[in-house]
Amino acid sequence: MDNIEIKQTRQSWLIVCAITILGAVWRLYLFSGDGLGDDSNFFSAYYRLFISGDWQPLAYNYRIGLWLPILLLWKLFGMSEVTWILAITLSSVLCIPMTYLLGRYLFSERCGQIAALLLAVHPFDVLTSTLFVNDIPFSLYAGLAMLFFLLGIRTENRQSHINFIISAFFIWWSYMTKMWGLFTIPIFAAYSLIHYRKWKGMLIFYLSLISFFILSFLLDYCLTGNFFGYYHAELGIAGLWEVTKDTLLEYPRLMFLPNWYGKLFHGIYCWLTVPALIAAAFHWRKTYFPALWLILIFLTMEFMPQKVDFNAWYSQARIFRYLSVIVIPSCLILAFSAEAILRRRQNLGIGILLIFIAAALLQGYSLTLPSRDAYDDVRNAVRKVLTFPEKPIYSDYMMMSHLERFHFGYEGSGRVRSTREENIGKREIEFLKIRNAYVITGGARNPYYGCNHCITNIGGFGVPDHWELLRISDKPSAPWRKEPLRIWEVGESADSEQKISQYEEIHKLYEDGRQQFSEGNYTQAKELLGKLLEISIQSDVKPQAWWYYGITLMRLGDSKAALKEFNKWLIRYHGHELESEVYYHIGVCYRDTGQIGKAVNALEYVLEKFPNSSAGIGSRDVLGEIGNALK
Repeated sequence: MDNIEIKQTRQSWLIVCAITILGAVWRLYLFSGDGLGDDSNFFSAYYRLFISGDWQPLAYNYRIGLWLPILLLWKLFGMSEVTWILAITLSSVLCIPMTYLLGRYLFSERCGQIAALLLAVHPFDVLTSTLFVNDIPFSLYAGLAMLFFLLGIRTENRQSHINFIISAFFIWWSYMTKMWGLFTIPIFAAYSLIHYRKWKGMLIFYLSLISFFILSFLLDYCLTGNFFGYYHAELGIAGLWEVTKDTLLEYPRLMFLPNWYGKLFHGIYCWLTVPALIAAAFHWRKTYFPALWLILIFLTMEFMPQKVDFNAWYSQARIFRYLSVIVIPSCLILAFSAEAILRRRQNLGIGILLIFIAAALLQGYSLTLPSRDAYDDVRNAVRKVLTFPEKPIYSDYMMMSHLERFHFGYEGSGRVRSTREENIGKREIEFLKIRNAYVITGGARNPYYGCNHCITNIGGFGVPDHWELLRISDKPSAPWRKEPLRIWEVGESADSEQKISQYEEIHKLYEDGRQQFSEGNYTQAKELLGKLLEISIQSDVKPQAWWYYGITLMRLGDSKAALKEFNKWLIRYHGHELESEVYYHIGVCYRDTGQIGKAVNALEYVLEKFPNSSAGIGSRDVLGEIGNALK
């Protein structure tokens, strides 16, 4: 290599280092943290490994490629939320120079740099890089397997054989991080057919791959007495979805359509990858490597059966984080198209690339906002409550799990008391039984993955006098936070038993009333629900009970009385989650009482404000019936 080449290589790596630093800084700036649905399960398994070294045949423990870096980071820097997430973040950052090398060896130096830049600001990768998403380390290891396989194809003799062995190792290592490592084998099989002239190297590759898997099966048998213990352990925790039309559309929805907060998980990347993939087909001799990677991994995710019964076919559950595996090949495809534009019209290409990067940065900031905001709520509450005098602390499992794992430890978590009830009526009774403790209510927890209705919200609970509000968050309302974060100090109360009795009566009347309603006993339902509404204390079940009461009157043929109840409901509970349903039933009541103009106004209001709700769909149908009747 002459001096000019050395200088160019040095400059290229300086650019890649700058891109990698940009990616790392951007990820840390938008740090989310711990809190995805099964984070605590992973943590407790790895905590036991770290403390006692006791390996048990659990699905989480088989994932050596995941827990080994985590335990190493804990050993070096101690156990904290940051070191818990750091292995994921480092994996995401390391994917950036790896993607550069893939682009460089596949296409060109500049294409590698563009691919690295696209990955550095990819909204989805930025989001998942600071969540506990084991798909990120899996993507790193799978990408390294691809890189060394590519190097095996490009090199000769001994060096080629070494590269193929390393590639086989990383396939196995990705499998020992997540069983989806098996999903990459069809991709390598396709590459092998294309490069059949490298049959000697391929033979070494497959022999090495088989050897690694046989070794892991034998080790599994020695530890558990089962050659396929890993598979059976994974099957025990895997979420299985029956393969239907709706199931097969789930990944495309997550890739191309706004999520439940109106944000695109992948920004505009997936939308642009489709035309880029079509354009790449005209240069298939150059682009087959990332194209096959992207297409085959997607098809395998879509159709690979996890379980087959006589009447049904089940695949892996469709969870948003699984789509991390398509990010790197899509960046390579996009980089190839971007470089093609730059070669033809450099100024236009630079302009498009700058706009694309700016859009990706904005989308990344927006996409991470719900998780940053939610986990910041948890950290703020924990920091504040730990400054108070020692008392038991009550909240939902997600909040208490954070306290237990990162502050008290499993051995010293006697102060942690989780509220168990998710039923709103039973939760109110649980609130009333709390004495001499702190209670954390409201705020956000886990907006993208988890049980959001499990959050300990106050709702319509009539807060007793012995509950003192110590802190309330001033954060604005958001779709992922029904109530502001509040911290309460609960003392003693002389009349708690009486109030508990009243709430138990309300809850029983509500459950009995609903039961009678569901069985079609509307007269009995009306009597029970009416009696509940006469009780003068606040309760979170009252909006639902009142709504059921109105529908019960409709079923009894008294739409006029139902209309009166629904209008009173709107005055009392405006903004409640049942508002769309109430407006819909108001429209139906107006129709049934012959007030067609008012019926149309109410139903059109539902269509305007709640178009995608069940009430919106119902309103569309009723408006159609009214239109047909007027013809």
